[in-house]
Amino acid sequence: MTKKKSPARQNRKSPSPWMKEPPVGEALRKAYRDVAEEPVPERLQDLIRRLREQERKAD
Repeated sequence: MTKKKSPARQNRKSPSPWMKEPPVGEALRKAYRDVAEEPVPERLQDLIRRLREQERKAD
């Protein structure tokens, strides 16, 4: 008995061969890590603080 593939699985493409190359994966991981480790800008921290204060007041 052969299994039928679901429509979603039939439309799914396999990743491009270059995505499997170690240098590409390493570069993407490094770029993401660098961005994730950047400090949050003071303006954004201030905005988050003000929004949290408004939420507390509303509760």
